[in-house]
Amino acid sequence: MPKSLPPNAKSHFRRAPQRAERRFVGHLSPGMGKDTARLRSTSWWSLGLRAITLPLLQLALWQKHQFDWPHTLAALIVLIAWTLASTRIAAGTGPKQTWYAHAIFGERVWLNQRLVPVPQRQNLQALALQIASFLCFAAACFFAYAHMLLPAMAATLICHASKAAQLNILAQLYIGMTKKNPVYRTWLRTPQNDNSKRAKSS
Repeated sequence: MPKSLPPNAKSHFRRAPQRAERRFVGHLSPGMGKDTARLRSTSWWSLGLRAITLPLLQLALWQKHQFDWPHTLAALIVLIAWTLASTRIAAGTGPKQTWYAHAIFGERVWLNQRLVPVPQRQNLQALALQIASFLCFAAACFFAYAHMLLPAMAATLICHASKAAQLNILAQLYIGMTKKNPVYRTWLRTPQNDNSKRAKSS
């Protein structure tokens, strides 16, 4: 007959999924220092860089009739490189008690929903706004390429409005998830150096 497991072994198996979840979520924490590059900056400077990406792209497409295609493609490559680099210029820095910081953390929570489920309503709202933002982004680029000023401006405004609405939902999602998962709450803490504490105490 199989022997029964000791009581401490049963508690070990019950806590194993929780420990695995905390290790995964903690790996994405800015305070852990292991995934800082993947976290966008939480400063307003990063928000401004993200906001001007679409107008700069439209400007490059608008000027295609005045410049040849090699110059236009070069401008697009520089813009894409700038967009990718701008999210890492000050990655992991900035205040963490702002609306935009909560929205950035909410993006990570939303992307981690396969491991840590999120409320279905907020998930569907964020997904719908993400699709709307992508479609308006593509439309704004097309209208700029076709030299259609008013439709390009309208698509740009709708794109930014839908993205702002999505960030607002993601900020609310993060605040709600901090009440359910204590690991997410640690993202708001700023790491401190133990040597500075000792220096102050001495």
